[in-house]
Amino acid sequence: MDENHFPSGTPLIAALIDLHRETDDEEIRDLIEVEILTEGLGLVSVAIPEEKPVPDAPVEELLDLHDTFSRRSKTVGRYIRLRIFEELGAFEEIEMECDEAASFAVSELTDDQLRYLQSVEESGIQTLVENEFTERNLNG
Repeated sequence: MDENHFPSGTPLIAALIDLHRETDDEEIRDLIEVEILTEGLGLVSVAIPEEKPVPDAPVEELLDLHDTFSRRSKTVGRYIRLRIFEELGAFEEIEMECDEAASFAVSELTDDQLRYLQSVEESGIQTLVENEFTERNLNG
């Protein structure tokens, strides 16, 4: 993957669902939920620097940077969150074309992904997928 680009849209959400399932770290899970909402609602762009800052930073250092910068700039905070997910291996299996940003469509998620998001105890995420969840009759 190009070091100055991250996946977006449905591929990003799918990768984050997988990472959310795999981790027990509550801080990471909280950041994933924030990112799913941010991408799902199209709230904040990603600040992409010309050069990758602190390229060899471990996850712990990136978490500290996120705590510092996410309050100052939502776009920088989002960049750091995506770097954290990248360092945790969330994007290793994603093929992406760097010239085009993918859009997010709830309808592109699998039934399993929708069920998982509906089970996450974040009301914003539940609201994001509610209509599609009901339309597919996944309630039972």
